[in-house]
Amino acid sequence: MSAERLVGRATPEGTRRGAEGFAEGARTLGRTGLHCAPIGIATRRLLPDRAEHRRALADALRGGVTIVDAGRPDRTGAELLATVLAQLVQSGEVRRDAIVVVAELDVAAAHERETVEASLAKLGLEHLDVVVLAESGHAAPLAEPAGRDRWRRAFAALEHEASLGRIGHYGVAGRGLALPEGDPDHLALAELVEVARDLAGDAHRFAVAELPMNLLELGALTHAHARAGGRTTLQVAAAADIGVVAVRPLTAEIHDGTGSRRVKLASRSAIDPVVTALAEVRRLEGVWAGDLGKRIVTEDGRDDAVDLFRWGQELATAVPHIDGLARWQALRHEVIAPQIGQASAALLAALQGESREAFAAWWMQYGRAMHEAFTAIETRLRTDAWPIALGRTLDPWLPEPWRSVPLAGRALLTVLSAPIACACVTMRDPGAVWDLLALREHPIRLLSAAAGPVDLAGLAAQLAQIVGNAP
Repeated sequence: MSAERLVGRATPEGTRRGAEGFAEGARTLGRTGLHCAPIGIATRRLLPDRAEHRRALADALRGGVTIVDAGRPDRTGAELLATVLAQLVQSGEVRRDAIVVVAELDVAAAHERETVEASLAKLGLEHLDVVVLAESGHAAPLAEPAGRDRWRRAFAALEHEASLGRIGHYGVAGRGLALPEGDPDHLALAELVEVARDLAGDAHRFAVAELPMNLLELGALTHAHARAGGRTTLQVAAAADIGVVAVRPLTAEIHDGTGSRRVKLASRSAIDPVVTALAEVRRLEGVWAGDLGKRIVTEDGRDDAVDLFRWGQELATAVPHIDGLARWQALRHEVIAPQIGQASAALLAALQGESREAFAAWWMQYGRAMHEAFTAIETRLRTDAWPIALGRTLDPWLPEPWRSVPLAGRALLTVLSAPIACACVTMRDPGAVWDLLALREHPIRLLSAAAGPVDLAGLAAQLAQIVGNAP
């Protein structure tokens, strides 16, 4: 065993302690006995040479995230995880026994001992907490003898690896788990549980199912499978004590006659052009209020022009509540532009000499800054038109206090209303990490899997009607 590898493994006690920040919102990862914060982080799209990606991962682990979906160990996200986790453990900021590392392997290669060994080496670990198996390419379906035999050989190899202490538990990953039974890519969780029981009886270590779940992909909750006795994938998982990890909770994969495409249901940019543009407007308004605005007073000296230009502050407050391009254009052309135009025309007519030159110079900068702010706001509203419509459809189904949460938070809370253990989100900057971790301070908290505050089946039926309008 290489001395460079991080020793230890996730334990029930360690993960319970690690998830304490989520209090009653923390959950159990099925029959593993491990505890998890309901929000996990997916590293498969993170890059080791991006400083913000490193900070995001470190902040998530420091902030109480206990599940990391590392994806395929040969990808860059695994390399980043190996570096960051080792640094945090060595510095004492995070304990290894509090972190559940989930890695994905190809089911066709999992029976080869070198596959697990290579994964441990890439991740810099002595022990892998969970290995999930996924199909790559087209292979014989599970229902056929060749397909069942492929899964059986993979499960047998992982049972052996678990007996050696190199992995803790194993499971399955894939979109097929959320598809209807008639779909050629459907993957039957109930049949995989049978394979594991046939191999190792009730002591089997098949314990995790990783599947896509988001506002537009709720098939694991809604599709009943005849071969599973009319149960859904989530019902099968609950009966077998399989911990469900939702992936892509904020990105839907839509399949239609033109192929497939991914749609971001909610996003957060590390640099918001609207915020940046309005900050420049406010800066110039501060220059106005601190100098020329004070010097321009009424004839009786009782009032000045300090408050004449305050649209930067007004818009910073108003923009988040503007629910469409038409409403914004009415505000811009019927309220803001006339007010600014009248004020500037009056000042240019009334001022003389040095004061007029100073105002004209300031006005050129202010006008340019306002134009850039208008452009940024309109770009956002055009881009966000569909998410706004999605939010309007979603809100009536949610508890009242959730409706003030940004769309990403509402979408995540909705997914967490299902009987799952965790939802893993790709967080690329520290701001996104803290936006999502702030949900733990929500008045209703992150509810237990049994609470069910949202009628997800009803919501899924209504949301299905608007899929065609997705960009």
